[in-house]
Amino acid sequence: MRRLYTWLFLVLLVNKTSRASGYEKDSLKLLFIGNSLTYTNHLPDLVKEIGALDGKMLTCDMIALPDYSLEDHWNNGIAADTILKGGYDFVILQQGPS
Repeated sequence: MRRLYTWLFLVLLVNKTSRASGYEKDSLKLLFIGNSLTYTNHLPDLVKEIGALDGKMLTCDMIALPDYSLEDHWNNGIAADTILKGGYDFVILQQGPS
């Protein structure tokens, strides 16, 4: 449970920092963390298309592995390290059925 709270804290910190810097920018950098539901459905590309309709230039990175839960991402450390490096306006988390 402690790891879950730490994970949540990291996501909220990134979100708060993004809002403080003004997310009304014309370009945004997004990080998608999820599993096959994220990459099979091309979620980052869909979000880019929607952003383009609103005049936003979106750059999307993705960390998504098959049959991965958010807890699995936390345990392998790659997602947390990527978030801590910074540079993202928003982090989008996708959790499949568990």
